[in-house]
Amino acid sequence: MLLRFFLLVWFVFSFASPARGSRLRGPLPLDLQQTVLGPGCHLLTPVEASLPCSPAQLTAHPHRQFVANLYIGENFQRVNAYRKDVDNKDELAVVNKLLEEEKPLQLEAGSVLWMRNSFLSFAYVPLHMNFYTDVQNRSYPVVDMRFLLEKSIRIQASHQMIWKSWVFRGGLQARGAQRKTVFQNLALFDVLADPSLLKISEHESLYVEPALVIEHDSPWRPRASIFFQNLRVYHTGAESPSSINNGFFDTGIGVSPLTSQGWGHWDIGINYRFDKKLPENWERVQLLTAYSLGMMTTSGSISEGTWSLGVTTSFLSAKTGVSFTQTSYPEWNGSTRTDEIVNLEFGLVF
Repeated sequence: MLLRFFLLVWFVFSFASPARGSRLRGPLPLDLQQTVLGPGCHLLTPVEASLPCSPAQLTAHPHRQFVANLYIGENFQRVNAYRKDVDNKDELAVVNKLLEEEKPLQLEAGSVLWMRNSFLSFAYVPLHMNFYTDVQNRSYPVVDMRFLLEKSIRIQASHQMIWKSWVFRGGLQARGAQRKTVFQNLALFDVLADPSLLKISEHESLYVEPALVIEHDSPWRPRASIFFQNLRVYHTGAESPSSINNGFFDTGIGVSPLTSQGWGHWDIGINYRFDKKLPENWERVQLLTAYSLGMMTTSGSISEGTWSLGVTTSFLSAKTGVSFTQTSYPEWNGSTRTDEIVNLEFGLVF
């Protein structure tokens, strides 16, 4: 029965197409597993050396840790050159680099320092980059460019209550973000004539994001989770792009089938995102899973037009990982383009 369910979900999602930019809304991922699991990671029990996506899940795995983490993609060196130009507000240098691109360029990379105990956590992200660019029509090049450069801090607090065989976990996350963004469709020859057409905007925002998890204390530990995100309470500077500034919430259900058998820890979850920027129902659904045994954790997810798989392992104080993501996009001429991304992770656990 479970196998039939997985095959049905895979069949439905295989013929769907993703909404570009949806991953940029809400808290950005802090490590490789969060990039693989995407929006549904609030459903899963946090593993060792990983900060939970949902603040309510802090008490699910109570321990004290301090972690320094870095994850980068295969195009990091090229995208980092764009980052320097955006930092310097050098529009002409950005356009000249775009004219040299022969195929779509995509990257997600970040670094983080975080510490936690059983009910409180603090994370500092000195750098997070999310970059996508696609230059079309070489005779008169037009570029679709989305570049987000972010520094942020986030504080999580959690509390747990038990009533009979039910566990109630509530949490609150406060998140401050300082961003530079470029979200535009531009004719590059026009920008060469007038570099000011390339708008590099800056803003700072503060968000408050509550969460709740209800779990039944039984062998499979069934649970329901809801996580409100992007609830902005303060903003200064240029208005952020409309595609990333709206509030939304993720909700779903999850189970842990093997936990009581001593065969490692296996989580399965189904997430549904309530977001007015995603008009189609299948764009909002995601199936995800994670399995931990000993020092190794394998994670995977599948959603509309996208699937991702990652493996992380730790030894002593070192943490490493690799992930692969494949996304299919419909093109203007009716064809389908497939992008593939490989990310690597390196971390230290204290």
